[in-house]
Amino acid sequence: MEEKLSKNTSEAAELKKSGIYSREFLALNVTQFLGAFNDNGFKISVSLFLMSRLMSQSNDSFYVALATALFILPFILFSTHCGYFADKYSKRTVIIFAKYLEIAVMVLGLFAFYLENVPFLFACLFLMGAQSTVFGPAKYGILPESVPPQELSRANGYMELATFISIILGTVFGSFVFTFFKDAPYLASLAFVFIAALGTASSHFVARVPAVGVARPFRINFIADVVCDFKRISGERSILLVIAAITYFWFVAAAVQNNILVYSKEMMKVDESAVGIMLAVLSIGIGIGSGLAGKLSGEMIEFGLVPLGAIIMSAFLFVLQFSYVSMPLTCAALFMIGLAGGLFIVPLDSFIQQKAPGGETGRILGLVNFTANSFIVFSSLCIYVWHDLMRLTSANVFTIVSILTIAATALIIKLLPDFLLRLVFFMLANFVYRIKVSGESRIPFDGPALIVSNHVSLADSFLINAATNRHIRFMLNRYYYDNYNLKTLFKLMKVILIKEPVLSEDEIAAARAAAKEGHVIGVYPEFVTNALENAGEFKIDPARLSGELNLDIIPVRIEGMKSSYFSPAARAAAKIKLPGLFRKVNIVFGPALKAGEAEGNFEKLMEFYKTGRYE
Repeated sequence: MEEKLSKNTSEAAELKKSGIYSREFLALNVTQFLGAFNDNGFKISVSLFLMSRLMSQSNDSFYVALATALFILPFILFSTHCGYFADKYSKRTVIIFAKYLEIAVMVLGLFAFYLENVPFLFACLFLMGAQSTVFGPAKYGILPESVPPQELSRANGYMELATFISIILGTVFGSFVFTFFKDAPYLASLAFVFIAALGTASSHFVARVPAVGVARPFRINFIADVVCDFKRISGERSILLVIAAITYFWFVAAAVQNNILVYSKEMMKVDESAVGIMLAVLSIGIGIGSGLAGKLSGEMIEFGLVPLGAIIMSAFLFVLQFSYVSMPLTCAALFMIGLAGGLFIVPLDSFIQQKAPGGETGRILGLVNFTANSFIVFSSLCIYVWHDLMRLTSANVFTIVSILTIAATALIIKLLPDFLLRLVFFMLANFVYRIKVSGESRIPFDGPALIVSNHVSLADSFLINAATNRHIRFMLNRYYYDNYNLKTLFKLMKVILIKEPVLSEDEIAAARAAAKEGHVIGVYPEFVTNALENAGEFKIDPARLSGELNLDIIPVRIEGMKSSYFSPAARAAAKIKLPGLFRKVNIVFGPALKAGEAEGNFEKLMEFYKTGRYE
């Protein structure tokens, strides 16, 4: 079985990937777009129907919570099973099956609305959740199998953007048609059936991918599946942390969506159409945030966006405590919460898709769906307890969620300080300077390498980190660490301190350990800063270090910082120029030298540091 799995994974990896501008990726986006449109249009129609027919002041959040719980329950019961089948069979086949299932559910929904039968509507919500459970692992699991790895973040960003545009339109459509056909809501379901049929047609154009295969037998007991999957990834700390972060995101998302329904009625005193506008604004924010995250990530996974998104979410969740007096202010806060959510979730989704152990993306995504949706149900329970049992206002509920998010933000920053710093360096550096970067694609997409740079200023490490999507662990002269009031920043960057140009065994061992963890290592062979941009005498031998660490060398040349405020050599020579806005700085990454080849190419390497050309 393991041999077959390995063969199928290899076959999937070797299959030509179509990319984000292909017809196949467009078909996947259209299929997802129409599915999300129907999900949200139907779900908001049911929620508004329940609000208008059943709600009273004593149980106003109960029915919304029950409807959400019934929609989510299949994700808890069947996610691991659906992840299993998404790996066992071609994900394209699973997607097509899920779309035919959607047609059947929408037809049943039409009859439920016609009969105005509440238990039947709740059953349809459960079946719609089951259909989405089948669809989820396949639609996201097919991304790493159909697009190149350097396009994965953008693919996720574009898919999330399309998804939340469809959520906007579906939510607005559901709110509108319910208001328009309030006395005969079944008429809206005719449109939902038609849209499901369109989505089924588009699913036939999704990229053909082979089945990855599975390394375990099918289990009916989903709890045993969950326990087994957690045991399997128990040694993968990064995957566990990402699953926890995704789970918390969906807890917050469900809390905001459910509570806004009650908040609009209790605090704002607005009708159903205003609810649709607010939910649409939230979705617009998430869509734009997702697209922006894909753009900022470029060819990498930009983890710095995760703590940034968490900080913004915390702030604007608190704004909802008092914004109910103003519809524009509330909408602005919801937009920013959505924008932050998009920044937060895209890097996490991309990481899970790329790093799934053994290529079993469906299995890991099924586990993510289980944990995320378990906490969505828990979120509904929390809203019910806080609001109906503890008698807190819906505005107070947002404050509680804000406080929880502040705590989560502190934990994320503690766990990912280097990634947040790299993002801050990028924004500050591009604000202060006009940075032109060339050759950055020469840094490997994944795995270790050795950056060898000229050393002009104390800002060099920050600038190089700002110029690439990889976090670089620099080997830094301890003198600069101790004497320039930058100790906290260097500590957060996890620099490797060195005392002398002749590296000790402990210093080399520290660099080797960082490389073994997959980090890019940076070194300044001059050891001290140089007033000139042309590299001076090499006091650290990069060829020897490359051999010791068994890492390829990527030479870097920084231009434009020799007389800057951050240059100790310029200070000593009284040639300081304050770092005025828009100083032009060039950062050039040269072609890689294989480990062991640097010594034979030393003259070419020095020529690169003098001219920026390597020939």
